[in-house]
Amino acid sequence: AELDLFNKLVTGTSNQNNQTGGMIKMYLIQGLDGSGKVKHWYVSDGVSVRHIRTMRMLENYQNKWAKLNLPVDTMFIAEIEKEFGRKIDMDSGEVK
Repeated sequence: AELDLFNKLVTGTSNQNNQTGGMIKMYLIQGLDGSGKVKHWYVSDGVSVRHIRTMRMLENYQNKWAKLNLPVDTMFIAEIEKEFGRKIDMDSGEVK
């Protein structure tokens, strides 16, 4: 009977996927430095965060090309580090 547990199909049915019809909800984050100026942009699914490296990708997320229509949030970079538990290089914006 215990072996049956290992022979079952495992499917990704997270609560987030169920609520959005299988689509993962993404959003943009304006990363502010300590003085409140926009320093870097990030994209997140609420669990992980990625630095947006190029203007073309940022424009893509901002509806210039693909019409993704992502909502935008504004956070200090220190808040992003705390929220996602990852260090961020202030110069490059890269998430470590």
